[in-house]
Amino acid sequence: RARQVLIERERMKREMQIAKEIQQTLLPRSLPQFHGFMIDAYYQSAMEVGGDYYDILQIDENHFGIVIGDVSGKGVAGSLIMAMVRSIMKIEAPKNPSPHRLLTVLDTTLRDDIPEGMFITLFYVVFDLKEYEITYCCAGHNPAYYIDSQRKLITLKPEGTPLGISALQKADFVSLLQEEKKKFNPGEILVLYTDGVTEAMNNRKEQFGEARFEKLLKERAASSTPGLFKRILINEIEIFTGKEPQSDDITLLIIK
Repeated sequence: RARQVLIERERMKREMQIAKEIQQTLLPRSLPQFHGFMIDAYYQSAMEVGGDYYDILQIDENHFGIVIGDVSGKGVAGSLIMAMVRSIMKIEAPKNPSPHRLLTVLDTTLRDDIPEGMFITLFYVVFDLKEYEITYCCAGHNPAYYIDSQRKLITLKPEGTPLGISALQKADFVSLLQEEKKKFNPGEILVLYTDGVTEAMNNRKEQFGEARFEKLLKERAASSTPGLFKRILINEIEIFTGKEPQSDDITLLIIK
């Protein structure tokens, strides 16, 4: 019996490793470059596979989109729903340049196809390469941070509810979801993240928290490239958490 248990455990371990390798192929292998923009990203799942999602989507020659999301729950279930979200976004983004319209289509498609009690939070931004303007929606996700040319930290958090909640009427999702616009001037920075950043925990059960994150953004983001600030932030999180196991998936997107 012990030998059978060991064989089954090894089989499951191998299958989870395969699932991890497949999920890695669903995330961007390299970040596309757009004239005038620097982009960097970080992703680390808490388990072999995770429910965080990010992508950079080519909409047309003058627009691209950046999306970050978090499926409720971790592990295999979260990763499967993440794959569904990714497929729909890839197909629908070029047809729906409006973030509000795209997230409405996504919610309509998902609400009958995911298990009861699961949902997805999402922050989606469309960049206009000609006008240097961003249009964005937040479906119940963490706020984005924006650092303007005066190094002022601004929180972007338009109204919106998570996607895929079957108990919420479609019309209510549409009416509650707000779309906003903002100029994106030279030297300014946009940071998107999942709650694995702020909820990273040390051995005293203290969270890294928004205050530490915002302090780093104010002090280091404006003077750093996206790649450098990413390394600074992840290093600070690792120092804070020490040897404590990662409690949630961590995803980060930085655009300058």
